[in-house]
Amino acid sequence: MNNDTVSHSTIVYKDFICIAGNGAVINRDDYMKGWAHGYDALLYKSFVMRNELIRIMGNTALVRAETFYTYTDNGKEVSGTTVYTDTYIKLDGRWWCIQAQLTPKN
Repeated sequence: MNNDTVSHSTIVYKDFICIAGNGAVINRDDYMKGWAHGYDALLYKSFVMRNELIRIMGNTALVRAETFYTYTDNGKEVSGTTVYTDTYIKLDGRWWCIQAQLTPKN
């Protein structure tokens, strides 16, 4: 995991939204700003993805997985688990992520 917004932006659709674990709806610009600084290796002790499942139905795909993480926030260690689902569509031969939804498990 890194803060590579250049590579990540090649799959994030122009009208992308993310529904955060607290219910906030985040537009593409704000999501990409968060991606640019949100996964600093100096803050994360661990970030593991498990139980990945990809389902393709025509020009739509659902990507689901669990993330297990530990990071430092203002000197305090935070650990948790999140289940996420990313929705992709295929347009003109390219896959684009149009929505992400994060659900905390703990």
